[in-house]
Amino acid sequence: MVNDYKNAFKLMTLSPKFKMQVILASIFFVLGIFLDIASTGTTVTGGVYIFIPAISMMELFYGANESGLIKSSPIRKKTLTYYPFLVTVPYSFIAYTLLAFYHAYLSRIDSPMSVVDEYAMQVKYIYALGLLVLLLLVYSAACYKGFVLSTIIFIIIVIPLIGCSQSKYLFLDFFGAQDINVAIGIGYLLVLLGLVLSMTITRLFYFRDIDRLSMRGIMKNA
Repeated sequence: MVNDYKNAFKLMTLSPKFKMQVILASIFFVLGIFLDIASTGTTVTGGVYIFIPAISMMELFYGANESGLIKSSPIRKKTLTYYPFLVTVPYSFIAYTLLAFYHAYLSRIDSPMSVVDEYAMQVKYIYALGLLVLLLLVYSAACYKGFVLSTIIFIIIVIPLIGCSQSKYLFLDFFGAQDINVAIGIGYLLVLLGLVLSMTITRLFYFRDIDRLSMRGIMKNA
């Protein structure tokens, strides 16, 4: 397993945009932490930003897959169907765990809002985060095989969802009646489902060429 992680890191460094992706992922991660702390659950945007590095890491493997060394290698299939998930699976669960428990903590402390509204807002955040992570993980696998269609579907679903999460009082009565521990558990299931669907899509379509628009993004300025 240790050797597999070493191989995964080596593969990521073969991507033509390795340094740029690392820088961008770091920026999104730091910005996500700042936004999440500043918003205190009023929007899920910061949490989504924290998950962007998982998507960036996936792109690194697709970039490495286009390397001449990998194209002629017997491990080419594993560069898309195995190695990416050695990184994205632990990252996704660790990031979700930290965010979920942080917002569970926020639901129990004093705030300008009423105790009931604060609790409901944090429950809503946890549900929204789990669903958005699921969508991000599925999109990260689908966009490389069908960029336009997957992006259109992603935008149609995600923008309204983020909009709902940014409304302080929308659906608070519903979420206020939910158990936050149940919400966290369902969030874990949503993250797991996103990872399983991402793996499934990758395995089903790994033999197809990368979408031309996605390829431009991967190889641009290489």
